[in-house]
Amino acid sequence: MLILGSKQLKIGALCLVFGSIIISSLGEAMFHDLLTWLIMLGSILAIKYKPGINLKAIVSFAFVLLAVIIQQLKLIIGQLLV
Repeated sequence: MLILGSKQLKIGALCLVFGSIIISSLGEAMFHDLLTWLIMLGSILAIKYKPGINLKAIVSFAFVLLAVIIQQLKLIIGQLLV
């Protein structure tokens, strides 16, 4: 509702909601939840703003890169703790 509800995007409320999701995901190491919420946010923004194929490709590449970086950090930290 924050995104699709009106013409004006409510940045403050959106940052509060997704900020709390990001903080809880990082605090509890639930990165699957974080990635799932980012996919949902990206889908809703794509529906609302209808970006071109170039922007979709760039965002998709950045998302895959983020997922790979998270997995590599988990691997490195896991090896350091053992």
